[in-house]
Amino acid sequence: MRSAGVKRTIDELGRVVIPKDIRNGLGIGPRDRLNVYAEDSRIIIEKEEDSCALCSGREDLTEFDGKYICESCIRKLRSMMD
Repeated sequence: MRSAGVKRTIDELGRVVIPKDIRNGLGIGPRDRLNVYAEDSRIIIEKEEDSCALCSGREDLTEFDGKYICESCIRKLRSMMD
């Protein structure tokens, strides 16, 4: 998704507002986690996708204590307990 150029000013605390139409278009809402990093002369902001805390897999996730664990890792953990 490439949006028409929107200019924003960084405030005194280093914050910048992401326009609502861009947030909506990317499915970004309040309390969503974003990854921010620099690449060459660009600042990249990506919505963090849920992934397994153990293997970084993104399928068959179950939330546990604020973290996600995939079904494959759950099976491995169960087999270690036997």
